[in-house]
Amino acid sequence: MFKVIKLAIVGAIVSLGWTNIALAGACQNEKISQFDQIYFSPLEAIDGDINGDGLTDKLVYNLVEGWITLDFYTENVSWDKCRPNLTLKLVSSKILSEVRGWDLETTINRKGSVRVRSCYYGGSRGICHDEYNFVLRYIDKSVQIIGYDRFEAGINYPSLEFSMNLLTGRSIITRSPGISKDQLDLDAVQNTKTKTQNIDYETHIFRTGDVITVPEELEDATKILYNELAK
Repeated sequence: MFKVIKLAIVGAIVSLGWTNIALAGACQNEKISQFDQIYFSPLEAIDGDINGDGLTDKLVYNLVEGWITLDFYTENVSWDKCRPNLTLKLVSSKILSEVRGWDLETTINRKGSVRVRSCYYGGSRGICHDEYNFVLRYIDKSVQIIGYDRFEAGINYPSLEFSMNLLTGRSIITRSPGISKDQLDLDAVQNTKTKTQNIDYETHIFRTGDVITVPEELEDATKILYNELAK
């Protein structure tokens, strides 16, 4: 059976290790460049048009009150004054202290959708145990979840991958052999199983101050897909 781990939880500020990375600009807390438990891709500002006005917007990771945040700047004046149009919480300092490492990757595609990838490492830095991907659409100082992917790497038990398009309802689960020293690639192909189902999703919106975490409906959808796969 799969397990669901929250993307972010409330936690107190803790003492962490430090390293040196170039900052995106004056709008970032300089201490964000000193975490060695977390890898940002990129730490510099991410440029793209996320609101469809033909102008360049900026996304920036920041450190605010014990949280790693993602700040959205859709106006030049907001960037000049370091007043983001939208701020979302990603990961708390508390949870960062409990894992070996954490990857955060944010990209903007050609349609202006924002993909936020989060991956944490437990006992081994080389294996991403749980990976979350949110595809977000910026709408007037908020974002709507339009896609959600999750991958759980199994260590000597099956791996599970979920992919959900919240606009069309198309939802897919794939079960494949987990990580094993004796596992051959041919076995992995032969034992992979996929199921597809259409689910009518509600609209899920994040606003300033919200934590980007998995809505209960999407957690329920993973259970529905898992049960369908077991038939």
